[in-house]
Amino acid sequence: MARTSGMVRGGSPESQRAHLDDLVRRYTAKTPTSKRIAQRYRRVLADSRAAVGFRSATKEMLYPIAGRRAKGSWLEDIDGNRYVDITMGFGVLLFGHEPDFVTEAVREHLSRGIQLGPRNVETGEAAELLAELTGMERVAFANSGTEANSAAIRLARAATGRSRIITFEGAYHGHNDNVLGRSPQTGGEGLTTVPMSAGVPQNAVADLLVLPYGSEESLAVIERQAGDIAAVVVEPVQSRHPSLQPAAFVRRLRELTARHGIVLLFDEMLTGFRPAPRAPRSCTASPPTSPPTANCSAAASPSGPSRAAPTSWTASTAGTGATGTTATRRPTRRSSAAPTSSTPCRWSPPAPCWPTSRSTAHGSRSG
Repeated sequence: MARTSGMVRGGSPESQRAHLDDLVRRYTAKTPTSKRIAQRYRRVLADSRAAVGFRSATKEMLYPIAGRRAKGSWLEDIDGNRYVDITMGFGVLLFGHEPDFVTEAVREHLSRGIQLGPRNVETGEAAELLAELTGMERVAFANSGTEANSAAIRLARAATGRSRIITFEGAYHGHNDNVLGRSPQTGGEGLTTVPMSAGVPQNAVADLLVLPYGSEESLAVIERQAGDIAAVVVEPVQSRHPSLQPAAFVRRLRELTARHGIVLLFDEMLTGFRPAPRAPRSCTASPPTSPPTANCSAAASPSGPSRAAPTSWTASTAGTGATGTTATRRPTRRSSAAPTSSTPCRWSPPAPCWPTSRSTAHGSRSG
């Protein structure tokens, strides 16, 4: 990306350049210690947050804020400035920063020592609670959303005997090479995929196809290539585009994937549990027992986001804590016939089942 792209530069109106200059001056004046810390450790700390989005016009203010403390909805930086955290820890802090009941539970747990090796007695209870909350049958824990999605994709390929993975433009599914691809043409007309960045080899995305989200043509492409598709991975409400909410498209996608025995993986690392405990997945109007479906969600604890992957017969993700979880039911090879289930639906879709405002779906994500 060019150093001058998307920014105020020489040909811009004088008022824009004056506004940007004033913004840089005021921002750096309020956060001098954060800037000094970034400069001090730049040579040894390989942190992309101090360089991503680099532009010549804003380079003086391109550094992460160094935090001192957080409580409730507020953050305080090292210079004493206070901020309202509108994304709440990249979307995972459902109860705000350092809620008393969570802090006390963590303190009591740590008083017994960090047990590396044996399984904590709380692990099974946490899995049971997650299964009850999400409607999934089994839960496994992972270290990040990237890891949970990778496990879900691997299980989908093993269960279906297919290799192709479908994702959609504008979505984010972690930083494994096999999902870091993009369509070289706007709208995905080329039906090919190229690496998203240097360092990702072409063969890593050879089985990945990135399609426009909410498009009729995307459904048609999936229909034509169904015999090769192991999984369709989708953020029902994209964390980068929370106003894009094609509920009808997602319902049709659910029907299409079920008919062809394709795993439908819902990546809800940010939107999980927010519109409703089982939404946006509940918008598909399919009970959790209907195969094949998968779900990835995130909950919150002071130690960070937890990643889990609950699914009907493949993988899913829902969690609490810095460790994530993947839930599964024993997979079976499916035919192209539409699946049926005699198990009654144990829940009803809530209303509304989609976020009603931008504030319900956070636009930042990490990990």
